[in-house]
Order: sequence, then C-alpha cells, then structure tokens
Amino acid sequence: MIGCWANNRQWSESPFTFPRGFSNSATEGSATYSCLNGETVTPLTVPTLAPWADRMTDFRDGEVLQRLTESFQVPAANWKLAPAPEHSVESLRSGLAGPHGSYSRSIEIYDSLKLMDDCGTELKAVLHCDCSAKPIFNSCSKEFCPTCHNRKAEIHRQDWRRRLKQDRGTRWEFYTLTMPRRFFPWEVREGVDSLHRAFRSLTRSHWWRRSCKSRLWFGVIEPKPKLSMTKLGLIPTFNIHIHFVRSGARMNWDTLRSKWIDRGGGSWLKGEVLARNVKKKTWDKESKKYMHEYSSRRTEAVLKYMSNYMTHDMNSKSEKKWGLASLPMGWAAFVSEELKGKQLYISGGHAWIEAKRKADLIEEHLACDCCGSGIDYFRGADWDLHYAVQRNPEPDVGQWRFVDKRPPPPNPNILMGLV
Repeated sequence: MIGCWANNRQWSESPFTFPRGFSNSATEGSATYSCLNGETVTPLTVPTLAPWADRMTDFRDGEVLQRLTESFQVPAANWKLAPAPEHSVESLRSGLAGPHGSYSRSIEIYDSLKLMDDCGTELKAVLHCDCSAKPIFNSCSKEFCPTCHNRKAEIHRQDWRRRLKQDRGTRWEFYTLTMPRRFFPWEVREGVDSLHRAFRSLTRSHWWRRSCKSRLWFGVIEPKPKLSMTKLGLIPTFNIHIHFVRSGARMNWDTLRSKWIDRGGGSWLKGEVLARNVKKKTWDKESKKYMHEYSSRRTEAVLKYMSNYMTHDMNSKSEKKWGLASLPMGWAAFVSEELKGKQLYISGGHAWIEAKRKADLIEEHLACDCCGSGIDYFRGADWDLHYAVQRNPEPDVGQWRFVDKRPPPPNPNILMGLV
C-alpha cells in the first residue's frame, strides 16, 4: 500500500487525520491518513523512490537511497491542504520519472542535493575595506535555496534602485496575476513558461501600451508551494503567479482581468496604488522655477513593498503556512532542476530602457563611511582568507554606501595586519 509513513509505520493512531483517498498501482479506495504530532511524515518515500531503483546496486553508493529518502520528509503538522489538480496514478508516476527515465532523475536530484548541502560551506573570497571584512562563500544558485534566493533578490533590488533614481514616474501601481490552476513539481517549468507567454502577450498589446500608457514595469514570478493530498500521498503543488509594479495611467481592473483570462491566466487579481509621485518637486529661489529631485523615501517604499513578495515566503513564521523554506530539500532540489535556466524576474517598457541608459552614465562607487576607503575583493590561500575574516569585524548595516566620487582603494596589508 502507498501512502504516508510515520516512524516506519504504515498508519499510526492520532486525532490528526487526513480524510482523503489513497491508491497503489493496482487498487484504489479511501482511508484515513493519520500521524502523531511531532513525528516525521515521509510522503512519497515509496512511490517516489521505488519506481526509480528496484535494486540498491543501481546507485553509485549505498548512501544515495538513504539521502533521497530523508530529503522528502515533512514535519507532521495540521497543514491546510490545497486542492490537488486532476491526476491519475500513471500521470504521477510518469511525472516523477521524467522524460529520461527514473534512474537519471534520481541521480539529478541527488547531485542537486549535494550542491545545496555544500552551499555556503567554502570560503571563496573576502570583500573588505580598511576597517572591516565580509566573507564571500560558494553558492549553489538554486532557486529554492534560501541563501541564493535572497542573494538574487538583492542583486535585482540594486538594479531597480539605480533605474528608479533616473525615472520621472508619477504613478506606481502594484498587481498580482495568477494562473488558473495549481501545478505539480514536474509541471512547474511548464507553468512558468505559460505565465511568461501570457504576460508577454499582455505587455505587447495595444491596450497595455497605448490605452494604459504603461511606461515601465518590473516584477518577479513566484512558484508558491502548498501541500496537496493525491492518490500517491502528500505532494507539494505550486501556485504560480507574478507580482509586478508598473508606472503609467490608471488601469481598469475589470478590463485587466478579462484580458488576462483571455490569454490563459486565472481570474484572481490583486492591485493597489503604491505611490503617486516618486520625484520630489521643490521651488528654486535662484532660478525661480520648480526643480524635480529624486525622492529616496518614496522609491525605497516602492522597492520595500516589492521586496516583501521576493523574500517573505523564504522564512514563514506560521507553523501552518508553508513558505519556500518549508519545502523539503528533496522537492526543493527537484523543482530547482525544473527551473534551471528560467528567468523569474521580469521588466520592460521604454522608460525602463531609458532609465538604464541614464543610470549607466553615472559612476557609483562603494565606499565605507567609517574609514573612507573603497571596497575590493581579496583572494588568496584558505588560511589567509580565514585569518582575514577572524581578524576583522563584519561591516554594520548601512556602513558601506554608494558614492559619486571614486574613493581611495583599500590596503590589503591592513586587512592582514601587516601595517
């Protein structure tokens, strides 16, 4: 029988129950899935791994099967289950096996798991000024790795901030658009492609560019996981949606919903006005005319609001709410392989291109507020890097800032205590 397993027992007695159907390869029926609070439920250990390898000798070493089994474990809790998409046992098994066969898929996930396990464990370089140093570790660059996910979000935030400084937008709106159904882990790539096509068709339409006068837009595609009960047990399914900010004339929400549905999107829509003016207009007494200045507070408010949707699901504080960090590492590696090479950050518009052109003409240099030196990389032997990190404190938040004038370069001899 295939289902949820708790502490190597097929079913356990507890008031915590899942009144859902179960299935194996031959028969179907209904039963009550139950497990003790605090125990570890291992969903899909049998249906996921059994089709992949009938013999332990199929793997390169005996630890592979054990690592794969442990990586799919989910802590038992009263999760709010999401409805599962239409499926059959055959479709679930074929989706798990993948186009290249079950054995190849298991090895791909195991290699991806090793990269995620080793992420942040090897010191590669040190970013330093004359008074502090920040270690730079290796990264796996997987979408569902919390460290790498937030690092990518910060890179895009910096780029968005540079462009918004040069833009003259007067109205900013935030929107969320969804797809019409949830997607299984092996369908996430298909769901992201479908959303990309629908959003690209929407932003190229005459209504978007002429009627709404959309100047620029930028956002992020989020595959949000939630547990669903299927015929093979508990499987995470994904609500793929897009959060974006646009600048332009006011859009009619009903029209936006109808045009999004026509392109294959879902009917649920969220929208709100973030700011009506990102530039600050002040009166100059000498020139006797109004001057437009960059208002950092309003632009930072727009970016901060958008950042909540880029990183907030990585560390969900609610025990009953799943975030990206709640996803078991096995499924995280599985979906990361599916999303390899996919761009989850979107942007566009004639004003967006113009803002980049203006931003590239302005020199910005990272400097330290305390010592006044610039910031540079230090690479060397492992013991040199570890000594530099141990000897120098990390910079405080806001200590390193972007300045217009080029600061003096830092002295690596100060970093190593030779001066």
